[in-house]
Amino acid sequence: MNGNVNPNGLSTEAYFEYGTTTSYGSATVSENIGAGTSSVTVSASISALISDTTYHYRLTAINSAGTSSGADKIFYTAVVYVSSDGSCGGNTPCYTTIQSAIDAASSGSVIKVLAGSYSENVSLSTSKQVTLSGGWNSSYASQSSTTSVSSLTISNGCITVDNLVLETASAQMPPTVSTKAATSVTLNSVTLNGTVNPNGASATYYFQYGTTTSYGSTTSSTSAGSGSSSVSASASLTGLSSSTTYHFRLVATNSAGGSYGDDQSFTTVTSPEQIANIVFYNSLVCAGSSFTANLTIDGKVLTSVSGEYSDCDEFDCGESLNWSLYANTGDCGIFTGSGSRVYDCDCLYEVVLTLSGDTPTLVFYKSCPGDCSDVSSISIGSMKLLDSVLIRKDADLLGLTVLDPLMSE
Repeated sequence: MNGNVNPNGLSTEAYFEYGTTTSYGSATVSENIGAGTSSVTVSASISALISDTTYHYRLTAINSAGTSSGADKIFYTAVVYVSSDGSCGGNTPCYTTIQSAIDAASSGSVIKVLAGSYSENVSLSTSKQVTLSGGWNSSYASQSSTTSVSSLTISNGCITVDNLVLETASAQMPPTVSTKAATSVTLNSVTLNGTVNPNGASATYYFQYGTTTSYGSTTSSTSAGSGSSSVSASASLTGLSSSTTYHFRLVATNSAGGSYGDDQSFTTVTSPEQIANIVFYNSLVCAGSSFTANLTIDGKVLTSVSGEYSDCDEFDCGESLNWSLYANTGDCGIFTGSGSRVYDCDCLYEVVLTLSGDTPTLVFYKSCPGDCSDVSSISIGSMKLLDSVLIRKDADLLGLTVLDPLMSE
């Protein structure tokens, strides 16, 4: 109910009288509206009215000069019905949502809502006054339960509620995260792994990593979606130091906060030392015959057609490399053989097939320290004899067979 009162310079109290006749019979609480000399707006809300009923009301003001009452006004408590299936027990007007009923109802209306849960965010933004009465049974004869809504927002006007409750939303949780073991660990790269459960809110994740549990570095942020089950999380790192232990953990955030996974660690692969695969050439002279040899080191076939071959590769320190030889020297016969050797770190090796007297010999030389930067600089004369493998001629096969190697310092 609304009205205006001018106190005319005297301290004034104002209230509304209301009822089903012009005798009224009920009144709102009196309020002091000051002692000004201009009109003051007065309003009051009332509830527990009888539905589908005509009411009379008027504004009354009192000060030291006397009592004044405004003209009689009326309003009608219209009834509007709501049920999600649109039946409303046969009553009209009937709406399927509470919001549509509020929007359509006139001021003073009572909106009767069928009992149950309505996933609605209800709001009122106009100056009208309505009553939301919930929990009605299917015939709308009695209130047997309650009606719940997701939320209720009033930016203007007034809503009186009866048997209406707000649903208690479940508390939003931060993501659930788990850091998993790293995979694809190499000299300077790795793949970090984990799982993230966004717990129903849009979430992002990233990894923290570093050489201590203080970490210090992070991967870029990646979306984990907004689902309610765990999804895989991963990130690839490059540019790491070899032979180094790194720590890492998975971090995920959503609107409720952040979560940290447990610390995990990995160690990058040890960098292989440079050792020469083979510098291989022929110093065997046999009546000017052409020389063709296949020397296999750790499964790699090195073929020399011209009598000379050079190659330089890297292997892990202490790796045991298997070798085999097939050399066709024409008139001097065919040389074959095999063996294995554990190579030292930082040494450059050279294999020479040579002729010592009448006996062809396979000789290994090494230079320590050595690298592959300039293979052609090797000087056989300055190297220490590492292995001398004697090869003798087999008259029956017109070939040569390697005997056990003889170690020599």
